[in-house]
Amino acid sequence: LQRIGLQKGLFSSPAAALDSTERRMAHLLGKSPPTADELAEVQGLQEFADTLQVLVQDRTASSFSKYQRLLQQLRAADFGWQLSDASDRLVIFSERIETLRWLREQLSADLRLKPKQIEVLDGQLADTEQQDLVERFGRLDDPVRVLLCSDVASEGLNLHYFCHRLVHFDLPWSLMVFQQRNGRVDRYGQKRQPQIVYLFTEAMNDK
Repeated sequence: LQRIGLQKGLFSSPAAALDSTERRMAHLLGKSPPTADELAEVQGLQEFADTLQVLVQDRTASSFSKYQRLLQQLRAADFGWQLSDASDRLVIFSERIETLRWLREQLSADLRLKPKQIEVLDGQLADTEQQDLVERFGRLDDPVRVLLCSDVASEGLNLHYFCHRLVHFDLPWSLMVFQQRNGRVDRYGQKRQPQIVYLFTEAMNDK
């Protein structure tokens, strides 16, 4: 189960994988005393963390191909997203909070977004803060253009008033979650054809 958790983090982003790896090392080293097997695991995890750190600290994110594909999609003429158009907003979903935080920092730089133009909606916000952010996203006069969401936003929220574009930055393991996420913009009252994009990792190794 621990290995699967690390794999899910890696499929999300290097930042999410690094967070999971550091938490696992802290847990193992917090035991008194760690066993030989646990110390061997920590050594392997540290090598993994060192590799991830290089990717996370790359300010251009040039080696993170999924993120580069996201940028390519957002800038593509056939996608047609207009950052300057207040009625053309964007929702991006990820399972991992560390991924959302990393995306906020990276997209802010690459798209030259102002602080209030990109927001994160996750379970660490109080219910009132979540509702306030949803209401802001539904007001034409609010500057927010991009809403980065964890799956706390996948049920029951109306995000469709000025948004018909949704990107799954990482893919949930449940098909039901796909439907729930998509339903935030593909719902009654939507005036435009929803555009939904799925970013998936394709392995070069068949196994």
